[in-house]
Amino acid sequence: MNIKTIIIDDNLSDINSLTMNLDAYSNDSSVNFDYVSFSDIQYEELLETNGLLYILDIDMPSINGFELAEKIKRNNPRAIIIFCSQHANLVFESLRLETSFFIRKSNLIDDFNHAIEKCITILNDKYTEYSYNSNGLLKTIYYYDIEYFEVNLNDLYIHLSNGEKLKERKTMKKVISDINNDNFIQTHYSFYINASHIESINENAVVLKSKVELPITKSRYSLAKKEFLQYLARR
Repeated sequence: MNIKTIIIDDNLSDINSLTMNLDAYSNDSSVNFDYVSFSDIQYEELLETNGLLYILDIDMPSINGFELAEKIKRNNPRAIIIFCSQHANLVFESLRLETSFFIRKSNLIDDFNHAIEKCITILNDKYTEYSYNSNGLLKTIYYYDIEYFEVNLNDLYIHLSNGEKLKERKTMKKVISDINNDNFIQTHYSFYINASHIESINENAVVLKSKVELPITKSRYSLAKKEFLQYLARR
């Protein structure tokens, strides 16, 4: 996974510490951070650079980090924000922004790894892309937009969270091989469901947040429930 990362801080030493931690994390994982850094006086230029992950100082001379985060989210709604500050008392204020995390500069290494793990979980949920064939054209959709896959013989139906339904020729075995993601759960030989859209699982059905109910077989119930609980534990 390649993550375009933007760092903004008025302290060059702190920027260097963050980039060293990004490099160290990359060396121990399959994640690569394609990062660039800006000083606080360059924030207008920053807004023209679309990244997936933003690491922001809060207390900067030219602009407050919270204000900057709101500007970034308006310009780039899918952005994930990590605040990095020596002011630990600001952690609760940082949580008011969706998909944001907090790193204490005084506890950089431990907080950094925890925040990055959470960010990667969100990226896997929302922004990994699934490729499908539409009338001979290869198109992509984000995993997060997929509620579930339904297979009937060799016809695959991709049910999206907006109510749209796509179709291509593919077997369930091929779908599972292509997805290869722990956030999808097979509850029935014909259904492969995105756990982020599941509200509950019982012995008779899987209930989605959209209130759609899908079948679950007795043979798959225990494993499906276990996988759903594991998904919730990763949140």
